[in-house]
Amino acid sequence: DGVARQVDPDAFADPLANDDPANWCNALPVYNPETGCFDPTDLECVPSPAFGTPGGANFQCELCYCQDPEGAWQEANAPAVGDLVITEVFGNTPGAENADWEWIEVASIGDTSVDLTCVTPRFDGSDGAPLHATNVGCRALEPGGLAVLCSDAEGGAATGLEGCLVYDAKALKGSNNTIELVSGDEVIATAFYESLADGVSLQLADTAVGECAYSFADGDLAWCDTPAGEIYTTLPKPDAPEETLFFVGTPGEMNPCCPVE
Repeated sequence: DGVARQVDPDAFADPLANDDPANWCNALPVYNPETGCFDPTDLECVPSPAFGTPGGANFQCELCYCQDPEGAWQEANAPAVGDLVITEVFGNTPGAENADWEWIEVASIGDTSVDLTCVTPRFDGSDGAPLHATNVGCRALEPGGLAVLCSDAEGGAATGLEGCLVYDAKALKGSNNTIELVSGDEVIATAFYESLADGVSLQLADTAVGECAYSFADGDLAWCDTPAGEIYTTLPKPDAPEETLFFVGTPGEMNPCCPVE
């Protein structure tokens, strides 16, 4: 809804090329750079943001673009297989389930800076949208850097995750879920979990690799619940303010080692 379809400009030379669905893709969004207004669901956003370039040049479908502070689109370095890894998942929020508090963490493990705006998070095989559909600006991630992707900007801010990249995808499930990061038409990173503890993130052990007394080859130690002492925020319980909800995880920070029994 509200998204134009466009023909790749490389196909303009052939008048029959627009009959091939492979030459079509969703248009990029536009927004008002003076006000920063960028919310396809906000009817009070003036001018109303839209996805398309009427009267302007089409963008190449296979390339990655991001939008600078003045509103101009520029080509960005899209991540490929081997550039990103999913390092932490928080999908079973404390107390009554609240999808607005969910998030995942990704790490850059490649040799060059990549831009996250063209990455599409997908959960349990569902469709998603590239991060440039819900976030303004270029979002480069340097080698060794960490980024937090969250389901809701206000929910993220309320739990101390200001500046997290908001994704448009279904809610995470508490068990038996596959997370995928897609760039273009290619799945570039995956993670599967069987269950998530209430209010506790599931982490990939020691994203630095080499600081712990074990390696990823140890299998069962590769993923574990974040240690209970790693509380990143607390909130009053909505239906019982005298009680406290504890959020355990290390969003945006190096994961600690998994405990060895």
